[in-house]
Amino acid sequence: MTSSDNVLQFGPFRLLPQARMLLKGGEPVRLGSRAREILFFLVERAGRIVKKNELIKRVWPDTVVEEGTLRVHIAALRKALDDGKGAMRYIENVTGHGYRFVAPLSALTHAEVQPVQVEPNLQPPALPSTPVRLIGRMQALETLSSRLQEQRFMTVAGPGGIGKTSLAIATAHYLQSSYEHGVCFVDLGSVSTSAAISGALAAALGVASDTSNPVPGILRLLTHRRMLIVLDNCEHVIETAAVLAQTVLGAAANVRILATSREPLRAMNESVFRLAPLEIPPSSAVMTAAEALEFSAVQLFVERAMASAHLFELNDADVPVVADICRKLDGLPLAIELAATRMDVFGLRGLAARLHDCLGILTRGHRTAIPRHRTLRATLDWSYAILPRAEQVALCRLSVFAGSFDAAAARMVITNDEADLEDVVDLLTDLVSKSLLTVRINEDQAVYQLLGTSRAYAMEKLQARDECNEVRERHARSRGFDATSAPLSAADWLCQSAANARRPLADMST
Repeated sequence: MTSSDNVLQFGPFRLLPQARMLLKGGEPVRLGSRAREILFFLVERAGRIVKKNELIKRVWPDTVVEEGTLRVHIAALRKALDDGKGAMRYIENVTGHGYRFVAPLSALTHAEVQPVQVEPNLQPPALPSTPVRLIGRMQALETLSSRLQEQRFMTVAGPGGIGKTSLAIATAHYLQSSYEHGVCFVDLGSVSTSAAISGALAAALGVASDTSNPVPGILRLLTHRRMLIVLDNCEHVIETAAVLAQTVLGAAANVRILATSREPLRAMNESVFRLAPLEIPPSSAVMTAAEALEFSAVQLFVERAMASAHLFELNDADVPVVADICRKLDGLPLAIELAATRMDVFGLRGLAARLHDCLGILTRGHRTAIPRHRTLRATLDWSYAILPRAEQVALCRLSVFAGSFDAAAARMVITNDEADLEDVVDLLTDLVSKSLLTVRINEDQAVYQLLGTSRAYAMEKLQARDECNEVRERHARSRGFDATSAPLSAADWLCQSAANARRPLADMST
């Protein structure tokens, strides 16, 4: 209808799409974030009926809500607009269908609009609530909090489901009183484009300084603030997030930034805090239930299992089974929680017996959780989807390694033994950075390994690519034996379910 850069005018109101603000007489109209997004969506489709389920999907992309919640926010929006008072009508309820924006709209270009200076909120919106118990993360909380006193820019990095957001929120609550102007929390998980990041920060701060670019206004505000900004879920807009963070820190000497991402932002002066999995009992250990509960992975599983199956109580005989479950799930808090919720259906030993299909059974997260945290597969889908094509292919092919491998073996599996080793090392380094591979140095040599959950997912993707037999042969040659006569490894056995058709290995760019 109109350029998103234009200011839209209706009645006495002006809508600033880039700054995500509504003005009346040059002053900001106080609107909740949900009501504001409803207005923007209806205006985008002015004159057309917008179905209720479309509105809910747009405004609550990461949460399951009832239709009644939508009605509450529509009512709040109408009240803010004085809709229905006198002859003014803006939002029409089309019974049984949805809502429609009915007021005449006109577009004003930048030349017709004076830059808007808006007095920001003195305090940012309240932080999300912290988990009731942050199991196994107190040391991480103390370390991160201490480092934020010394470093202005920290990024908590780690694989999906490891608890980065929970730790960041807990840290923000812990440090909130240390900052005169509080903490500003910005969830970038629902931001679909890089261009919307600065708008999300401006909205969280309650400031707009220009009709098309909120960054100057953000910087003018933050120059005089002493506060902590949390940028949560940066991985899918990582380049823009890095630039914005660096710009803010360069202009505001008393602002600190805590980011969360599946990989470091690689911005200037960034300090990375790699969040480790929860502690798991060693495989060779024989211990009592009390001793096992000293390990945070076991503690989390037992607490969540007791909430799911009320009669469950860890005893000494159960310890090896619970420890094995935690090991198979790599000590990832999300995977452990999802597994524990199935205790009421499968029981402890039934659950352990089904973990070979962890992607199939870890599917019952909280209804109120964001979609990518409701199932293990959804979490891995999110990580996989934002990988460049070459890294997707490499990850799939590396899934044939049941254990550890070096760069030379990876080269033979990913491409061929004439491939440039440096290119393969770059791929491995990127996958390590994005928390999809682990690496350790063994006698000055880098040794890599996939997490078990990541490997199960990547193996499924490899089978879907219909190249498993070819990759299996490369894997066999990397181990120094004849693929036609050697016994099958566990990874090779999985490959047999792929089609038997043989074709040349696809180019990395396809």
